[in-house]
Amino acid sequence: MIIWLASYPKSGNTWLRAFISSLLYSDNGKMNKDLWQKINQFPIKDNFKDLINNEEIFLLKEKNDVYELFKEMINAQYKINLDKKIKFLKTHFLNCTINNYSFTDYNNTLGTIHILRDPRNVISSLLNHFNLENLESACKFMFNEQNWIVEEPNLPYAPLLLSSWGTHYNLWKQSQKNYLLIKYENLINYPIEEFTKIREYIENIMKIKINDEIFNNALRSTSFENLKEMETKNQFTENSINKKTNKKNVFFRLGKNNQWKKTLKKEIKNQIENRFYKEMKELGYL
Repeated sequence: MIIWLASYPKSGNTWLRAFISSLLYSDNGKMNKDLWQKINQFPIKDNFKDLINNEEIFLLKEKNDVYELFKEMINAQYKINLDKKIKFLKTHFLNCTINNYSFTDYNNTLGTIHILRDPRNVISSLLNHFNLENLESACKFMFNEQNWIVEEPNLPYAPLLLSSWGTHYNLWKQSQKNYLLIKYENLINYPIEEFTKIREYIENIMKIKINDEIFNNALRSTSFENLKEMETKNQFTENSINKKTNKKNVFFRLGKNNQWKKTLKKEIKNQIENRFYKEMKELGYL
């Protein structure tokens, strides 16, 4: 069964993935370069092996290609779950239904850890990660209800339906089964309390007990500073590529120093707050 690590991009999913990998898949709780592969992303093209034989579908050239992709989402997860083991999967995909075909269901899902971040801080990270032209372009990206990301044909990723930041939040928060909401800002400001929530969630859902020493080692070794150092030593390899320079974009870039009050133009700030007022108010961002 799958426990989803679900988030809009640049909201702390990779940080959480590092912590859980250290907690569950290391001998001592300390993060290392091999642990990044313990929690995979969904969907990737390999998930649809023997289900979708036409690679053209992954380019979404035709409207029907979207339906063909959605037809096999549940089947792809069924294949993943054949081993009857609990596994964590990272996803940015919108938890939605198209033409009666759903992204996931409760037969394949054991639970969801949903990671949220203030959209006023998400926007500058989107600008860097997706090589967007400027903050205005990043704003349009985050507002786009039909936002699909289709990668280059040589990359392993399947198309990704994001929609807008607000719709993404609203659809994932409807998860009823073993749902835990985590705010990025709380991970930064109250790390012991928030990571303890995650530890207790995992202990309860997996019916295990996690050693205190392993928990403390995982907490220390997956600090933003340590993950950033791993990146500088090429022990993290999931950076996006800057299309202008053909060099890797820095992934662990600002962390707690990404403060919208210092960097965001008033016009952009107002647009975000107006568009997502209901959601931001609900989450305590306004």
